[in-house]
Amino acid sequence: MVSAGGAGSAYYRDCGGFIQGGHGGDLNGSDETICTNVEGHSISQAIGAKQNLYGIGASSYGINGSFGIGGYCGHNSHGSGGSGGYYGGGSGGAVYSRVASGSGGSSYISGHENCKAISKDYNETNMKHLDTSVHFSGFKFYSTTLLNGNSRIPGFTSNTFENGHNGYGQARITVLETMNPISKCFCSYIKFSYILLFTNIELSEEE
Repeated sequence: MVSAGGAGSAYYRDCGGFIQGGHGGDLNGSDETICTNVEGHSISQAIGAKQNLYGIGASSYGINGSFGIGGYCGHNSHGSGGSGGYYGGGSGGAVYSRVASGSGGSSYISGHENCKAISKDYNETNMKHLDTSVHFSGFKFYSTTLLNGNSRIPGFTSNTFENGHNGYGQARITVLETMNPISKCFCSYIKFSYILLFTNIELSEEE
């Protein structure tokens, strides 16, 4: 019922090393970056994932993402995979000296405005979504905030913030209130009344 989009990236020495990829998305993941030091070779951007569609891989060698999974890079030397997320981002590719990084994945929170929940019978050939943001289980969250990876976000210790997050994904859970559950068992007692019906039958012989 919650899925956080990651970021795509790439490394190309001739472009100075690290190539910024598409950042992890809020509702939508961002597109990737193309680095080049020789013009003339055509390559398209990898497109970030949406709420109801996977990210599109760059041409050439780019691979589309899928539900929950980023696309892998089809080039064995350059480019990069797309990020994971609700829908995964598309991977980057390479055409000679032009290299593309991967695009960002989208995020999802059940009950969050403008999110799109999948249907219970969703599959790869039937990408059916509901007309609501609430997960088909019925569980949802309240007072939610969804931020992309290019925003100022809370850090993982109290009263700290960072601009996006580098490295592995992490989660911070804060307990707002504790409750002592009380279990009550109600055993209903039903009194049955039996009604006995007696019928007198008289038999007589006619003379």
